[in-house]
Amino acid sequence: MKETPTHLTDIQKWSNYVRIYTEAILGSSASGNRPEHKEGRNRNIAAATQKTAKNILIFSPHPDDETLTGSLALRLMHEGGHRIINISMTYGSNPARRKIRQQEQKSACEVLGFECVPVIEPDAFDRLNLKNEDHGGSPWEEKRQTLVEILKGYAPELVIFPHNQDKHKTHIATNQLVRDALMAHTASGKQILVVETEFWHPLYEPNLLVEAAPENVARMCAALACHETEMQRHPFHLFLPARLLDNTRRCSEFFSGFGADLPEILFSEVYRLRRIVNGSIEDTTRKMVVSAGTPINIKAFHDLF
Repeated sequence: MKETPTHLTDIQKWSNYVRIYTEAILGSSASGNRPEHKEGRNRNIAAATQKTAKNILIFSPHPDDETLTGSLALRLMHEGGHRIINISMTYGSNPARRKIRQQEQKSACEVLGFECVPVIEPDAFDRLNLKNEDHGGSPWEEKRQTLVEILKGYAPELVIFPHNQDKHKTHIATNQLVRDALMAHTASGKQILVVETEFWHPLYEPNLLVEAAPENVARMCAALACHETEMQRHPFHLFLPARLLDNTRRCSEFFSGFGADLPEILFSEVYRLRRIVNGSIEDTTRKMVVSAGTPINIKAFHDLF
């Protein structure tokens, strides 16, 4: 992704905002905390066009979900050179706002460096929730088959979507629909890594804690700010650094062991890593912490199983 002057200006503005949090915790010496290595980052983004790059899909229930839990995807793109494709499941429940929310999501994905496509052209699904769907029949089966075709077309190495207790009805339905599609897609012997996200309700058993360096937090704030109509209603972009700090507060001892030395991490996102093989879900009892100084490696995810 080529940075535009506007992107750089916005990210710098949000870097100053994130610095307020880092300095409050670490003191004024935090101004240079974990500087961004732009040359290496750009080199990795360029690597996403190489044949060795893996496709990673985000199934986002609404515009802004691609960003709110996007720490892992950002690092996989920057550090692994992988191609991130956001699949927009819906553009929200208000028909009058859908066109503008679609455009806002495209702008946010440009800031992040993600590709962005609707699950169906041109306007994604009109709605998605279990209460109003005939689960296992039509139109659920039609939606499931749409996702199977997407999985077949992109052949992703890893898929990201909300966990099944994430409170919001569209998040829960997205989990169920994506899982149904993954079961069908992998039934012939394929395997895919699955990363479940949390936002409206915490994961009960997360097993992956991923540090978000301050420059990535700033980029996510800038991307969220693109969702202008939604941020006017609920300013998630202003709360993002505090939420990522609280993730570290509540989860660091869960990962390192209660009473043990803690990882030196400020901002983090937590996930549940699973694997679907031959139409069945595989869980792992092992946990992984990926600090900003440790490159993310998809092979290491497979090694947890």
